[in-house]
Amino acid sequence: MVDCVARSKGNKDILPVFFNASPSDVKLKAGLYRNAMAKHRKKFGVEEVKRWEDALVEVAELKGWDLKTRGSSYLFHLAQSSLEIIHEAGRTLSLSCISY
Repeated sequence: MVDCVARSKGNKDILPVFFNASPSDVKLKAGLYRNAMAKHRKKFGVEEVKRWEDALVEVAELKGWDLKTRGSSYLFHLAQSSLEIIHEAGRTLSLSCISY
């Protein structure tokens, strides 16, 4: 996503949703994430995982929704609202490919 946004020249944005994780977790400050990345380095290589880590830290710096302390019903409501917005945008733009 970070690469795609960078190539879009400002035409795309990332809106992060942190569910069961906080932005500080994703910044690789939590042991769980650091340990997982160490395992991934063995499987995918140092350079590839470094790209992932850099992307995670960059996304964690963006303003987003921290849902760690909220219930799953809130996430469902957020997803439903997002789909309604996308559906309305599709109708407005007359894009027949957007449906749910």
